[in-house]
Amino acid sequence: MQQSLTHQDVIKAQDIGILALAFSERKIVSAANAGSKIDATNQTVLFTFFVVWLIGMIACAMFFIIIHLKYRQEYTMALPLENDFIRDWQYNHRVKRFIQIKQSDKITTPLTYCILHPVVLLPKVIDYSDIQQIEYILTHEYTHIRRFDILLKWLLAIALCIHWFSPLVWLMYIIANRDIELSCDEKVIQSLG
Repeated sequence: MQQSLTHQDVIKAQDIGILALAFSERKIVSAANAGSKIDATNQTVLFTFFVVWLIGMIACAMFFIIIHLKYRQEYTMALPLENDFIRDWQYNHRVKRFIQIKQSDKITTPLTYCILHPVVLLPKVIDYSDIQQIEYILTHEYTHIRRFDILLKWLLAIALCIHWFSPLVWLMYIIANRDIELSCDEKVIQSLG
């Protein structure tokens, strides 16, 4: 037995189809609304993390900049060191950049600063009559200058500022600085014995 579809049956089927379509559209719309709420939450969390990272990076950078400017001001007060040994050493250890050698009573260990116009800063408390000790110190600092270690240390500080939240980067910064110093010591031992 076959039944024929009447006009009313077709209208009922269309109504059921429209209702089913409307119901599925509501599910899609409600799912889209839930997705937009999740996206808004994710954006808020990401923005919060970005703000915290930015504050940390700026604080870390300000620390390095303030320390540098403070000590740089003190270093400019250092007096040039002039004696025959220093002049001979400068003559025998030339680089394209002129190296100034100064002494200061504000420091306790020798250091080098400036990339383009390097300055070797020696403490006043060093025994300047011990020529071998002075030669070791100057050769160590000369190695820093030739290798552009100051630039490398600034790049390490920049990496630390960007990745301030990572303990591995802090460890890298500490170990790299130590390795730079040990490498210069090794060069002094190779050169002078």
